Amino acid sequence: MPLSVGVERWPLASPFAISRGAKTEAVTITALIGEPVGRKGGPVGRGEATPYARYGEEPNACADLIEAQRGWVDDASLTPASRRDRLLEAMAPGAARNALDCALWDLEAKRSGASVAALAGLTPPASVTTAFTLGLGAPEAMGAAAAAAVAARRGD
Repeated sequence: MPLSVGVERWPLASPFAISRGAKTEAVTITALIGEPVGRKGGPVGRGEATPYARYGEEPNACADLIEAQRGWVDDASLTPASRRDRLLEAMAPGAARNALDCALWDLEAKRSGASVAALAGLTPPASVTTAFTLGLGAPEAMGAAAAAAVAARRGD
């Protein structure tokens, strides 16, 4: 199964600052798997993850870690289950493994017509309330941002 790996950079609508730093873009690594990647009509599994410097991850190094798995990812004789086992043996936990794992699950789900939850024998996930991180700024700006986030959640 052909593998394609990339680093994508997404500019943020406004700078995001927290106590340990600020950023103006989100950087993700992507893994695409399919036969062949990008050909119209064939399913393509997509996975992505965000490398974090605080965990010793760097985008290009993560992309290289995924590229290093090409040999067994491209091996058409492997079953989806054996690919998942191989992934756990071949890569340490982190952004690179997450992106490749998601791409493998996505491809299997698309080929089988079943959800990832069903393939994993899990109950489909339900919507949950999550945290919202408010970036640092002037008190007035932070108050306005918090009010806007609440209004957006309510659908105002």
